[in-house]
Amino acid sequence: MSQIMKAYTGVFLILLMTAVSLGILSAYVQVLDAQDMKARFIHEAENSSFDTQVMQACFEESRTGGCRLEVTLFTEDGKVIVWTDENGIGTLPDNVQMARIELTFPFRIPFLGINSMHTFSGYAVT
Repeated sequence: MSQIMKAYTGVFLILLMTAVSLGILSAYVQVLDAQDMKARFIHEAENSSFDTQVMQACFEESRTGGCRLEVTLFTEDGKVIVWTDENGIGTLPDNVQMARIELTFPFRIPFLGINSMHTFSGYAVT
């Protein structure tokens, strides 16, 4: 009888470890996707010199991916312009020196009850 209890306990622990491992792996994939998205946005911003149409496409992609994008532009004369969504993009000044790109994404491990928001940031320079 004790052999049966040990066998069921072993099977239960293996299933528990499998569920936790799958949750951690899916969270890792979420982080990798967000890192890749941020790197692509920086690359696109630098190559387009912060073109408003390209930045609108970046905002649209981040929204469809379940993330929130914020772009802070720094001009040579010290002005700071913040774009928080695709509707807030105005005209682009001629003297933009660099931009800070922040991508906020959800980090979830449902089995462990972890649900939080994390932010990656990087700088794009023209």
